[in-house]
Amino acid sequence: MRTPQGPQATVALDHVKIQGNRLTLGAEMTLELTLPDQDADLPKHLEAAIESGGQVLKRRLFQQAIEQADRQLVLARRQGKQRQGIVCRGTTPFTFKTLFGTVKVRRQRIEHKADGSTEVPSAHAWQTPSQVALTAGLCNAVCDGMLVHSARRTVARIDQRAGEEGVLAKTTVLEIVHDQGRELQRLAHARAEAVFEQDAAAAPVLLPGPAAADSPEEPGGPGDAQPPAGPGEPTTAGPAPRWRPGRAIPRGQPSRTRRPSPSPSGPQATSSDSRAARRLPPRWHPKNPVRSIRVPSWWNSTR
Repeated sequence: MRTPQGPQATVALDHVKIQGNRLTLGAEMTLELTLPDQDADLPKHLEAAIESGGQVLKRRLFQQAIEQADRQLVLARRQGKQRQGIVCRGTTPFTFKTLFGTVKVRRQRIEHKADGSTEVPSAHAWQTPSQVALTAGLCNAVCDGMLVHSARRTVARIDQRAGEEGVLAKTTVLEIVHDQGRELQRLAHARAEAVFEQDAAAAPVLLPGPAAADSPEEPGGPGDAQPPAGPGEPTTAGPAPRWRPGRAIPRGQPSRTRRPSPSPSGPQATSSDSRAARRLPPRWHPKNPVRSIRVPSWWNSTR
């Protein structure tokens, strides 16, 4: 059986147009591959080859769309600071990690005539990192994979889907999961804060009382105790607990307190008496005659 060689995909960009808020991309793609044998594995080999060529097309289209959007942003900000204009100072490389592989683009760098400062407009507008940006689709795929697979297996599945090796490292996968977890926790706190602000009755029900929420205070003396309210008298309660942003709701678990050591009221026994109390008279044996032993004075009184 012949082993089919890798497919060769060639993408020729036709046109990229932006009209209003519509982006039009046109490209011509040529895919060349070895025809596999006429057997049961033919559909599998064709599927893998066409999938690989499709990933190449996706990377090319993504690159052209990003670069065209970058040029459109520079054109919109051509007036510069204080409306004194700008000067183009070449391009700077940048890398995107996507579901279909690694995409390297070139973004415009401009210089403001007003103060001579330089910047990359798309870096501030899109809020991208300094070197590599991970797309939202790739982060979602990593989190979905980590639900059922290990980090190593998730990396292998991402590489297989992108048709490229080394898209992500194992440490990067773990960092993505941790960052997404912190973001979910922040959103949960924001929703809880919004609920407590809208419904004032939710805080006394869901949050602990003032004694559990704040630091414990010293107990008062006997004169500080308030008498219980009568049947017709209204009971006075402390202020309702308030929601503190950024603080998790504590669970109702019993507090672990250290049991105090007992303090005996009688006189303390000395170390010599405690050692003497543990001594017992030796047993007599024919082969081991008992020698004369001084018995403590308290031994006869206890017998």
